[in-house]
Amino acid sequence: MQRKFFSNLILLLLLNLLVKPAWVLGIDRSFQNHLGFANYGDYANIFSFSLILSVILDLGINNFVSSAIAKQPERINELYLPLLFVKIFFGLIYIIITLVAGWLYGYNAYFLALLLWLCINQLIAYIATFNRSFVSGLQLYQTDAWLSVIDRFTMLLLGVFMVWIPLLPVNLKTFIGIQTAGYLMVLLASLLVLMGHLRYGGSAHIRQQVYPVFRQALPYALLALLMMCYAKVDSLVLKKLHLNGSLENGIYAAGGRLFDAANMFAVLIGFMLLPAFSANLYKPDELKKLVRSAVIILPSFGLFVSVFCYVYRLEIMQAMYHEANAYTASVFGTQMFSYTMMCGMYVFGTLLTAGKELNLLNGLAFVALILNVAGNILLVPELGALACARVGLATHTFIFITNLVFALKKSPGLFPVSYLAKYVLLSLGSVCIITLFGYLQFSFVLAGIVGCAIWIILVFVLQLVNVQSIRGIFMSTQAIN
Repeated sequence: MQRKFFSNLILLLLLNLLVKPAWVLGIDRSFQNHLGFANYGDYANIFSFSLILSVILDLGINNFVSSAIAKQPERINELYLPLLFVKIFFGLIYIIITLVAGWLYGYNAYFLALLLWLCINQLIAYIATFNRSFVSGLQLYQTDAWLSVIDRFTMLLLGVFMVWIPLLPVNLKTFIGIQTAGYLMVLLASLLVLMGHLRYGGSAHIRQQVYPVFRQALPYALLALLMMCYAKVDSLVLKKLHLNGSLENGIYAAGGRLFDAANMFAVLIGFMLLPAFSANLYKPDELKKLVRSAVIILPSFGLFVSVFCYVYRLEIMQAMYHEANAYTASVFGTQMFSYTMMCGMYVFGTLLTAGKELNLLNGLAFVALILNVAGNILLVPELGALACARVGLATHTFIFITNLVFALKKSPGLFPVSYLAKYVLLSLGSVCIITLFGYLQFSFVLAGIVGCAIWIILVFVLQLVNVQSIRGIFMSTQAIN
């Protein structure tokens, strides 16, 4: 059973790391090149707005379903329809609140219509994820792995006929419509899978069962909301306070695209860390091994990626965008240093989450939100997208450092001096290698390949990887289901 789960988890990772970055770096990037930075900036602003309150669409239901169905598969018949109606009800609340907020923000009728469309897309996507939670609960792991990429694969295919084989018009309506088609495809596919297991035979006492779930999930939902706010509010401030808000939003979105693609890897690893940390929370020796391995997989490699992108910022941006220049490269280079901080947060924030330190995390996230909003309001009018990049870096650095400090306080002795010395050596080695390649004017493709190979060699030479711990991170994910 473990071998089956492990192989399907690898399939899930491979599919997601192949298809989703292809959409982001292939179709989404090409669409921005066709549309132009300013026009795409308007879309990026509205899309960010649609994401901020999307936490309302879940509130712990999916985790409840996966756990409940894994324990009692026959409950699918009593839980599915009642919980689906709950999902739709919260979806309508989300759409209404978001549209009212958009009107107060100042969107005109055209932008409000686009916002409504994007909100509907979010609702469809979350219902599809809800269906997938039942599929996962039934332990159909391979099926769920394929379902996880159907939406992006559909968008990828349709996107080809928009930006590379121009059979579809290149405009915002087509682009959003392609996303709708992708979400509908995974929704229909997940429904087809579930139809073979559904034999509806009466309603469960949903209120008595789900209300405790909501109550337990509220601190997690609040944390997700605060994190979404400080990650996306900069786009809203940029649009309102800068004279060329649309153009600056487009520049900021262009710089953030590679960040988002890299972050997909970090999110998947972070997803696996939570059950791994939770399962070993009261096993100090095992926990220390897991944390040390996680630090190498995420923030250490994240630093390599950040330094590489900063050194080759202009070459990378010019290869990706027609309108790239020194300013867009500067924004991108600054944004990518936030990736190291995000990777660190995925380790130490997840460790605190496993220890149920939700009040602490929510407090830190609230402070980060205040700092982010205040910093953007002060700096955006003069510096534009560069201000958002710098304030974002400061915000993520604050979260990373505070998470690290409190994690070390809760779990002392995580990093002995010998380990820290090796880690510093690896970090300095990463910086020196990439800086040297940049000085010698290696192409960024060659520098990336050779630099990554050298980094991997250094990790093993310094004996910073515990293979058993890495296997434990993967295998503990089974505890989610």
